[in-house]
Amino acid sequence: MFTFLTSARGELCYFMIASHTTVRRDRLALRRITVCFVGLLVVQLIISVLSKLVPGFPNTYPVDRWSLFSQVPNQMRDHSLWVVTPGGQGWYEQGWGTPHDVHAAYSTFHALGLASGEGDSPRTEHLLELVSSNFVQWNHVSHVYLIERQWRPKDRWNSGRFISTKVIREIHSPVEGALSKGSESQ
Repeated sequence: MFTFLTSARGELCYFMIASHTTVRRDRLALRRITVCFVGLLVVQLIISVLSKLVPGFPNTYPVDRWSLFSQVPNQMRDHSLWVVTPGGQGWYEQGWGTPHDVHAAYSTFHALGLASGEGDSPRTEHLLELVSSNFVQWNHVSHVYLIERQWRPKDRWNSGRFISTKVIREIHSPVEGALSKGSESQ
């Protein structure tokens, strides 16, 4: 039902006035949604009980697998810098490097690790120059190592440990200009 009114300026405006039937329809729709939701929960409860009690009953996600993500094997791999200074040592992203855009640094380290692993010498040389000039303050650093790290996110979140770390190469200051291949470590 619409009602037309005139505003203070003489413009014609209309307003919808909720009738009794509109409110009643909204209440019925809300009641139907509530009944459907409760019905769905009851069906899920029945399926989960049957899947646990009846042998051979098919497992149905998400009813009987609430911990899906802890079951998925999702080993991750990336590259980072291990920075050694006279004051200590640690990962670049934990504050041991030059404060730059962390995403740019992470992307560059990963690209350098992939290029080194593929044997792409021109790209490796270019990325090494980029890392040396933009991400390392050589006057505060003793050694810098490019490390390949492997981990499972849940385990790393809980314990902070990696499955494995592998030294890809040592990065020297631009003054030294030398590159050396690294060895395995745990």
